[in-house]
Amino acid sequence: MIAYFAMEIGLEDRIPTYSGGLGTLAGDTLYAYADIGIPAVGITLLYKKGYVSQRITPSGMQLDFDTPWDYKKILKPTNLQLQISFGDLVQEFTAWEYSIIGREEVKVFFLDASLPKNDPEIRKLNDRLYYDDGILRLRQEILLGIGGYRLLKALGYNISVYHINESHSAFLVVELIKELGSKEEVRK
Repeated sequence: MIAYFAMEIGLEDRIPTYSGGLGTLAGDTLYAYADIGIPAVGITLLYKKGYVSQRITPSGMQLDFDTPWDYKKILKPTNLQLQISFGDLVQEFTAWEYSIIGREEVKVFFLDASLPKNDPEIRKLNDRLYYDDGILRLRQEILLGIGGYRLLKALGYNISVYHINESHSAFLVVELIKELGSKEEVRK
């Protein structure tokens, strides 16, 4: 089974959690896996404020607007709560599920650390895609790579290939080395 990790996955218009090429490629790849029957699972983050829409004022100023969406009507909760550390800060996250139906059902999990009990800075990780703030962006990548691996393990997935879309999921490799003991084992 292939686990496809991507910061954004374009699945359908009513799920505004992708911004362009990488997200479209990720979504198309997962739909192709489902259509031709390749066992796979997708891992991404849940962005509750959706796309950032931009408008230019008559004076030439750029204004950004969120595009909130009702993810609870589209995605199914996993009801799991797992722990993840951001430095010394231990927090919890959950995931939401979406299914692509083809010859093979391909599930896509949206990681969500915006739980009320979490630190307000951690809850921001699920506001929007691609923060300019380096710390928030790094924490998003930790959630994606390490959190995604832990979720798949908790759900009992037996992954033979991990696909990392861009470097956003690089912390997955750190978690695999920790779990398997060496880079050589990860390469197998």
